Amino acid sequence: MGLLTLGAARDPDLDARRTGEIWGIYLSPGHWRRGVGKKLVWEAERVFKSRGYESAVLWVLERNEQARRFFEAVGFNPEGETIEIDWGILLRAVRYVKNLESATHSIR
Repeated sequence: MGLLTLGAARDPDLDARRTGEIWGIYLSPGHWRRGVGKKLVWEAERVFKSRGYESAVLWVLERNEQARRFFEAVGFNPEGETIEIDWGILLRAVRYVKNLESATHSIR
């Protein structure tokens, strides 16, 4: 159905003791738009809060409009940081951030 990977933020400009990072959320297309991705994000936020993190970040490919809309819908905002990734073609990724102090969800 899906996979969530997370941990401390890896970017050198962030405090890894205060910031968690969603390294990846992968969901089988048959489970898109059924609330599963949202529950994975909420679970990441629960884990981050239990570890004392104050914020969460993640990276999204700039041209992945569907993923960007999803993460914005669950409260993440682009913060202006970008990186270029060379996978045989040059891609740009955008860093998103969310303050966890205001994140309250219940997973059912």
